[in-house]
Amino acid sequence: MNLLNQQKRKQRTKRLIEKGAALEKLQGDQAAQINAEATRDWLNHKIAVNRQLVLDYQSLKNFAAHVTYDDGTSVLDHYHTYQAKQNSQQN
Repeated sequence: MNLLNQQKRKQRTKRLIEKGAALEKLQGDQAAQINAEATRDWLNHKIAVNRQLVLDYQSLKNFAAHVTYDDGTSVLDHYHTYQAKQNSQQN
């Protein structure tokens, strides 16, 4: 039983080290100066910014879908056509 617990602790420690290394890579050059509490705040800020960007994107996409040309097509339709042409040229 003790050996099993020791193996679980080793696995957990390895996992935490790997997660910490991945997080420090995201934080960049300043990672060493950011403590655990500041890391939590940093992550919460990044998540909040990302959520706001998603909301802004959805709002812009909705707006573009409702702005139409004289022929009835939307700005979003033209954007999708443009993207499809770009993708086909790259392939």
